[in-house]
Amino acid sequence: MFFGICLLGIGLNGCRQKPENAQKDELDNVGVSVDTLANTADEQLLFHFDYAVANIPSPATLVKDISSLNLPYKSAYMINLEEINAVENTNEQRIALLLGMNNADAIYALVNDQTGDFLRRMSFSLKQIEKLGLSTLVEKSTLDRAQNQAMTKDSLAQLIDQVSIRVDTYLRNNERVKIAALSFSGAWLESIYLMVKLHESSDEKQAQKIRGYLFDQKVHLGNLLKLISEFKKDPIMVELNAGFSDLHQHLLQVKSAKELDDLIFENLQLKMIKLREDATKW
Repeated sequence: MFFGICLLGIGLNGCRQKPENAQKDELDNVGVSVDTLANTADEQLLFHFDYAVANIPSPATLVKDISSLNLPYKSAYMINLEEINAVENTNEQRIALLLGMNNADAIYALVNDQTGDFLRRMSFSLKQIEKLGLSTLVEKSTLDRAQNQAMTKDSLAQLIDQVSIRVDTYLRNNERVKIAALSFSGAWLESIYLMVKLHESSDEKQAQKIRGYLFDQKVHLGNLLKLISEFKKDPIMVELNAGFSDLHQHLLQVKSAKELDDLIFENLQLKMIKLREDATKW
């Protein structure tokens, strides 16, 4: 069943691939009024955006794959919402990046049946959506519905999916592709961070699978870099580009997952941990 929820945030078709007509039908069904009056974004930028999203496994997929290994749930690995909320944040780019990171954490909580953590992060995501000026696309009753109903993982995923499609469609039609790209990049970064951190408590068989997941990101990271490189003047995108490029160059030197020995993996792990820690402070 579908778990691909870029939770309540910059929805992205990478969460669940759908034809354009199917998206329109679903939007009609939930009564969404989408503003398409603004000029669309640059065609090349949209191409890189759509290509990256279509060809990179969604963060939800990566988190679900890792969760299937049945490793211990580690809430401490997720971004610290208390620290983030302690500092007033009005930077739209940073809000989008943190939203994406929190979305990956929320998915991690959801697939591990940690409803309390999931709802707490869902609440944070709703607040970030409001800061981005997208609150009109999300019913205020969404969180109440999740909290007050005995909802399964599948029904929660379907609820969030409806919101995701709305937000994604709105952003693509209103020249805010950068916000979508930042949120997707943040979600990807956090999902890979969770992967390398969970490696620390894995046994040999689990570790091999995690290293295989990481090796597979070589091509996907290259696609993500093509998208990020379109934003040459945004400071956060420049930082992401530098960090992702460094990771990509090291992955390119590895020819197979078997070559990811302890030394190489630990080097990549340290780079990923530093990049993720920096990203929470930009």
